[in-house]
Amino acid sequence: MYLLVDSPIIIEFLKGNNKVVDIFLKAEKLYISVFDYSMLMAGIYNSEKINHNLYIIKNLIKENFEIINFERKEAECFGKLKLKYPNVKNMWLMNISIAKIYNLTLFTMNENYHSLNVKGLKII
Repeated sequence: MYLLVDSPIIIEFLKGNNKVVDIFLKAEKLYISVFDYSMLMAGIYNSEKINHNLYIIKNLIKENFEIINFERKEAECFGKLKLKYPNVKNMWLMNISIAKIYNLTLFTMNENYHSLNVKGLKII
């Protein structure tokens, strides 16, 4: 299973959430979008232990994840999704676009993703 993981799942992993850890261990490959990586960085720079947290997150991502950028084909998919889901947050649709383009399963605890029922989107 190839997983696109959002930033709250990374935090749950670091907290030792057994369900998240088990799913990570079963995954063939882990990915994170450039958007969720950016959200992790924003959280770190807003924390008290910036250097410590930077070290942990950067090493975790470097050793276990591939960061996926958002480029032309993802943007085209996003445009189509935005027409169908005009009231959905852009970041959610951008992550869905990445998952669809790369045929990844989106791993999130955000129930909003689950309720969208996007055709072709695999989600945990």
